[in-house]
Amino acid sequence: MIKPEFLCHYTSVDVLCKLFTEMENENMSFHASSVDFMNDSAEYMTARNHCRDGVEEILMEEILGIPFALCFSDSENHIPMWNMYANHGKGVCLMFNFEELHKYFEILCNTKQDDFNSVKFSFCDYQEVNYKNEDEKPLFSNLEYPNTDELKKAITEDAFIKPLSFNYENEWRLMVWQSWYPTKKQKLFFKVRNDELCPYVKIPIPVDCLKQIILSPFASDQMIDSVRILIANYAPSHFINVLKSKITLKL
Repeated sequence: MIKPEFLCHYTSVDVLCKLFTEMENENMSFHASSVDFMNDSAEYMTARNHCRDGVEEILMEEILGIPFALCFSDSENHIPMWNMYANHGKGVCLMFNFEELHKYFEILCNTKQDDFNSVKFSFCDYQEVNYKNEDEKPLFSNLEYPNTDELKKAITEDAFIKPLSFNYENEWRLMVWQSWYPTKKQKLFFKVRNDELCPYVKIPIPVDCLKQIILSPFASDQMIDSVRILIANYAPSHFINVLKSKITLKL
């Protein structure tokens, strides 16, 4: 696989503002959302298909925890991504250096094991995803307690399988698993999405990994100036290029 130069995170102007104004120790706080609240109805389906029934799903969650995902794309300045994830083209595209972000996530995966049950960063594999066939033998089908390491490996790998219909996203994702119930080192947060409460966990990312901010093709000159002032106030020691998208979307 050819590694991209940048990974993109499409989001709203409101989120952009909070990433800087709520920054701590040179780290922006991103939200890894529960996969059950994402826009893909088959999200995590392949992983869940390993389980024979609801009892085994509960067992899986007890062993590994609940999955949360922070998503990126190597589709730069991509019209479908602008429409789907950047407030219908009116948001922003954050451009992270791939090598720096990848290296940081490798460190995160090795050091955050006390905070999360498991952490993994990888690209997504697009293939046909089917709802479970009741006649199909699941990976772990005996009545005995499955081998914990085998189960965790199968689930964590298949968490990166997505349906072919989403392949335009060219997604890379950070997956974390943790319990629904808080511990001293784990805490769930909640936000309102589509009039529902969506659980998420916080993922710190160094502002130094952010190299460019591409603004909506509808952005005004005043908006460009405002984002540059935002950076100058909250990340003065970092150069982050601010550009306006040149794609020809219309409102």
